[in-house]
Amino acid sequence: MRLRSFLTHLAALWLASAGASAQTATAPTITTQPAAVTAIVGGNATFSVVAAGTAPLAYQWLKGDATVAGGTAASLTLTNLTSADAAEYRVRVTNTAGSVNSSTARLTVNAAPVAGAPTITTQPTAVTATVGGNATFSVVAAGTAPLAYQWLKGETTLPAGTAASLTLTNLATGDAGAYRVRVTNTAGSVTSSSANLTVNAAPVAGTKPAITTQPVSKSVATGASHTFSATASGTAPLTYAWYKEGRLVASGSNADLVLAAVAPSDGGTYRLVVSNSAGSAVSESATLTVTAASGGGSGSGGSGGGSTPGSGSNPATTAPAITTQPAAVTASSGTKVTFSVVATGTAPLRYRWYKDGREIERAESATYELSSARVDSAGLYSVRVSNSAGSITSAPAALTVNGAATITTPPATQVVNSGTDATFTVAATGTDLTYAWKFNGRTTNPGVLSEGIYTVTISARGSSAAAASAARLSVTTDARLVNIATRGQVGEGDDVLISGFVTRGATDKKILVRAVGPTLGTAFGVTGALAAPRLTLSSTGRGGGVLKTNA
Repeated sequence: MRLRSFLTHLAALWLASAGASAQTATAPTITTQPAAVTAIVGGNATFSVVAAGTAPLAYQWLKGDATVAGGTAASLTLTNLTSADAAEYRVRVTNTAGSVNSSTARLTVNAAPVAGAPTITTQPTAVTATVGGNATFSVVAAGTAPLAYQWLKGETTLPAGTAASLTLTNLATGDAGAYRVRVTNTAGSVTSSSANLTVNAAPVAGTKPAITTQPVSKSVATGASHTFSATASGTAPLTYAWYKEGRLVASGSNADLVLAAVAPSDGGTYRLVVSNSAGSAVSESATLTVTAASGGGSGSGGSGGGSTPGSGSNPATTAPAITTQPAAVTASSGTKVTFSVVATGTAPLRYRWYKDGREIERAESATYELSSARVDSAGLYSVRVSNSAGSITSAPAALTVNGAATITTPPATQVVNSGTDATFTVAATGTDLTYAWKFNGRTTNPGVLSEGIYTVTISARGSSAAAASAARLSVTTDARLVNIATRGQVGEGDDVLISGFVTRGATDKKILVRAVGPTLGTAFGVTGALAAPRLTLSSTGRGGGVLKTNA
């Protein structure tokens, strides 16, 4: 096949695969579910939902399976409540691409309080647990003693649920559901709002990788060898992939990257990605600086009459290594938070703590303490440990701070491949919650896949900042050209075989070009195979010309 015909055919295939597709409508999805409400006879109650999807979105609220007259907006307000209004409510959201039903939210309508009757001051909150684990619901109530408690799952009373707290042990998936408690005394009774128990399957056997010893930056003379090393924990087998400036340079079961006879083009920033069946972890970046080779002179020496022969060298120093990484912390607003690190290496070791990549003033010990955490204290905390032999930065540890809202599932740090999508999610409990995401401290969404720190601040009714957490997004690329093969009849003059490829970037590339003509004859009996094929590699850029030949 002629080169022109081949390239034309290839371009046609690319255009066919890259052709723009028609825009399609997106079906609705519920981003914020309606929450349970407790009110009193004669009072009001409001349910609300937040949905996404192609506009326009239509809403229809239901009480049980019956539609609610007038309930055609994202919020449903019921006024002048009676006991008959108590029920499970949900909403159906519809557009031209489909529909979706929200989860149900219970409306509890209590009698107007009388003197001494029970009142609930702290409602039970939702719980998420795993199969085989435990879950505890609790309530705080006031009123004339003695108070009697009866817990219910749905409409079923729980014989053992007769205290202010309810603990369920050795959970099964059938334990999931809505739990509430009825509090009674001689003056009356009151029922709490419902709190959902979510029971997830036990986590997949295996532990995600964690980088326990980070690679260290180094300066190396041209021609010398250098090995980048790192260690990681996690369920075996672990796969190690080393990247230079975002491009894969080595992958396999060896945690070390060996660079023999270092050249100036080897200089740059390296990073390790460790993977197993449970996930992946990304190391801190390590920079290789390539310096000019030594001139090989005699070195320094003194002529003083009192000197004693000998090298006079100092013992070798050891660069820092982190043996215990800082751990993630979830705390309540106003409480004390402590991060700590354990490192080895030649003393003295120097410590410098960072929040979201920014240096923290006067944070220069192995332990960093926040005496009273605020919601805006949430973020990713790391520490750099250094000595005269080098430095190392810990893995980031997330601080989640809860206030008027409680984050039950914080966003997770992710490592994704370039060209894919990344989605951060958070789950929280509270009343009338709104969510605000920031990228590297800015409210602007980058719009494209971008490395950095993503922070979510959750606001609840009556509180401007009720909870916050953060996660890091790292982007890698393992897309690379590994092989080009072409086959054709080779002759002389105008019948030579011409094939081409394109490389890009500012750094040198290592390319192996070979012909298998002799093998075709000796191994496969192909007649006319070339016994000594001549290969010539030419460049069409940088002035053109022959780059290499085996002639």
